[in-house]
Amino acid sequence: DIFSGLCDDILFSFQSCLQLAEHMKLSGTQEIVDYKIFQRTIKLCRFFANSLMHYIKEFTSFLVDSCCQLHQTYLQIYSKFPPSLHALVISEAHQDEIARGFLMSLDSLLLPLLAFRPFVEVVLSKTLALSPELHFPQCQLLLSLMALLPSQPQDVQTLWNSGSQLPEEIPRLPLFAALLLSLQQCPSELSLPVFLQRATETGQAEGPLTFYHYVCIHLCTFITSLSVSHFHLLVRNIVKACPAECYQVSFLGVLLRRLLFLMAPDHQLKFTQKFPPKDSENLVLWQHLSFQALLPLHRQKVAHELFVAGLVQCQEWLNSEKSLNELPQVVRKSIIQCNLFSILSLQTSLLQLNSPDHVVIAVLDFLSSVGKPIIPPDFQVQFLSSLSCLFGSLLGNNSWLIQQHAIESFTQFAEGTSHEQILQKCLNSVEIKSKVVDFLSKPSPKRICCSPTEVQYKSAVDTAERALETMKQLLQKSPSPTWLAKKLEALHTTLHSLKNSIH
Repeated sequence: DIFSGLCDDILFSFQSCLQLAEHMKLSGTQEIVDYKIFQRTIKLCRFFANSLMHYIKEFTSFLVDSCCQLHQTYLQIYSKFPPSLHALVISEAHQDEIARGFLMSLDSLLLPLLAFRPFVEVVLSKTLALSPELHFPQCQLLLSLMALLPSQPQDVQTLWNSGSQLPEEIPRLPLFAALLLSLQQCPSELSLPVFLQRATETGQAEGPLTFYHYVCIHLCTFITSLSVSHFHLLVRNIVKACPAECYQVSFLGVLLRRLLFLMAPDHQLKFTQKFPPKDSENLVLWQHLSFQALLPLHRQKVAHELFVAGLVQCQEWLNSEKSLNELPQVVRKSIIQCNLFSILSLQTSLLQLNSPDHVVIAVLDFLSSVGKPIIPPDFQVQFLSSLSCLFGSLLGNNSWLIQQHAIESFTQFAEGTSHEQILQKCLNSVEIKSKVVDFLSKPSPKRICCSPTEVQYKSAVDTAERALETMKQLLQKSPSPTWLAKKLEALHTTLHSLKNSIH
């Protein structure tokens, strides 16, 4: 039919256009005849695209069976055009001419198809089977659709963002889920990485961005326009998109901790009733949550139930015949400490190879968690030196995405570490120190459960404990000064006085 013929004509003309551009690039010359044919071929491609636009607007309801071919045509065109890894080698000038003269017309076909359910079902199909070279163009298509959707009516946005809801519907994914799934199918483009141009609000090119960075910007922009009713789908699919179960558990734990702080008291009560701390199967869940999020009276009850449940688990374990076989799991921390330095050395080597963004972010996720282990004194100098170099390098990264992740990871590390002497070494410039201070100065979410006085008491006690631990380590390394005994005696008197003043 006519529509199918137009799709075939576009592909043939576009392939001819690219071959001409490749010939001019490889020959190093631009003959007038070749260039004129090249320009006419672009115009021919644009004519076919405009003809397709006319048929789509006039005969949309008759195109149910043509959506699959149109989708494949779009993907095949972009698979042959830079920055696709399967594209021919053509000059940037010719790329710009093709983009302005033809691809802009091709992209305009998407707008009238946004409300057409058969097209949505083809693009977001759960059973979509694409050849390897079409996964990257599929990502580009989904990002283009994301840019168009915020200006559409709510029913059109719901069609793209809700996925299939009823058994009789053709199974389809939400748009953001399809993007995350498609992104996983592009390891080569992420690892090299492929670079894309992003236009600013004025229409000027912002500069080359890595594929990962480009997707993050567009996805974050799209989320700001997403309806609240789709947030649960978004969160579920983002967690599912994590590369391994360990990351899924980690991110889900962070999410649960934050949500518990934001819950109203009656919702917190319903949460504890739904997942009782006294049930042993819920211990895995409660280990990711903070008591500080709960009201004081409620917090005391939950802590008591968790203590009893944990004690029962320990007694069962000790009475078990398998306890001796499971003992290595308890002492594995010492083994982990021995391997930490090897891991840091490997990460340093990875960063020196200019690794892609997702690898750097994985390194930062690891660094944020190394503040909790206590490092033995004979291992501290070597380990902390490597750690400070890694943080210093990442905090000074030129990419705002990496820098933001680095500041967040450094903050988590600083909150958990007992080795405070390393923090100053990580902030190796005034600019980095200023950015970290600005980040820490942002007001934190209000917590319904913790009075300012209680926070101050806890902070003071924690500071005193860290100071005493530091003094203990100093006494192990060198003889004490003569005045230390009198000073400790005075501190003992002060502590005794404070204890007597507690009512």
